[in-house]
Amino acid sequence: VDAVDLYLIHWPIPSKIKETWHVLEQLYEEGLVKAIGVSNFLPHHLEALMDRAEVMPMVNQLEINPRYHQTATAAFCRENGILVESWGPLARGGALEEPILRRIADKHGKSVAQICIRWVLQRGIVPLPKSAHKNRIRANLDVFDFSLDGEDTVSYTHLRAHETRG
Repeated sequence: VDAVDLYLIHWPIPSKIKETWHVLEQLYEEGLVKAIGVSNFLPHHLEALMDRAEVMPMVNQLEINPRYHQTATAAFCRENGILVESWGPLARGGALEEPILRRIADKHGKSVAQICIRWVLQRGIVPLPKSAHKNRIRANLDVFDFSLDGEDTVSYTHLRAHETRG
């Protein structure tokens, strides 16, 4: 491989950020990495990093799904030109059994996984669903022929139980 597409710092450990980010910046400047970013960074972590960075983070991978919105962090990233990726659009499988999401899925003739992925996409976030099954991978891509509406949004608003975490 001539270059890595995306290289991330997985977790914000304040004592290691400056040194680690400097290495990522060097790899980026040398063309060995096409994009650099972070994962699981909240606004205060990003602010501290951005104060010292020569190259701003391009991506922040966060757990975002209908059960865990991280609205403030996603907004901060957008305001600062950082692409947000959802590493957990299906809530680690936990959303698949949500009755409200099942009703929304039935209404649209889709699976709950497809509803979760569409929800993430409609927020302007890149979903990264995980699956090793070809049929599920195909189904995960079949989310562009419908949109969630206001009624759907009202239905799953109560799933924001973990909103305070981020």
